[in-house]
Amino acid sequence: MNSNNENKSIPFTKPEYAGRNFSIPFELRKLRQWGTAKVVWNQDKGKYEKLPLQADEITLAKSNGSRTWTEFHNVRNAEFLSFFFNYNHTGMDFDHVIHDGTVEDWVLDDFVRPVGSYTEISISGTGLHIVVKGPKPRGLGSKILLKNGHSIEIYDHERFFLLTGNVYENYGELKDLDQESFFRDYLKEEYTGTELPREIGD
Repeated sequence: MNSNNENKSIPFTKPEYAGRNFSIPFELRKLRQWGTAKVVWNQDKGKYEKLPLQADEITLAKSNGSRTWTEFHNVRNAEFLSFFFNYNHTGMDFDHVIHDGTVEDWVLDDFVRPVGSYTEISISGTGLHIVVKGPKPRGLGSKILLKNGHSIEIYDHERFFLLTGNVYENYGELKDLDQESFFRDYLKEEYTGTELPREIGD
């Protein structure tokens, strides 16, 4: 972001699910890991970008700066909510997997249903977030390749999600997951061993 022109504001359509913030699991809402956010247009990249903000909805927040985070009740009425990961939960990010309201089969069959944890539709309406309890396995990178040829992003620290509370189907409960066993089953076959690989680094 080198100039104001690069991020000239282009109105982002307000989500229809505004006001569903209390559908976010209480276990997440009780944490002091929250902020607000704004969505701006990046001209150079040709896409919207999500910028985390502090509770005042003006000052930038930092994914690695807990002093810039706040409690949920301070931001609960904001249009966009940032949740900052801090090793106590893991978020899986699936971009562009919803088409005309239908989620791609591999996401449902390989992740949403077997994981069974909190799943929500992203602010774009075309992606999904899954959040589970606990940190990701040691050595697992932020972007991983799967046996089926797809890739996903997975974070447990120094990243944030814009959580929506737009729960997908009945997946509104936060659950545990044996991530080491789970991801070993879904990573590309040549990756084995007790430590999961950093296929594409952080």
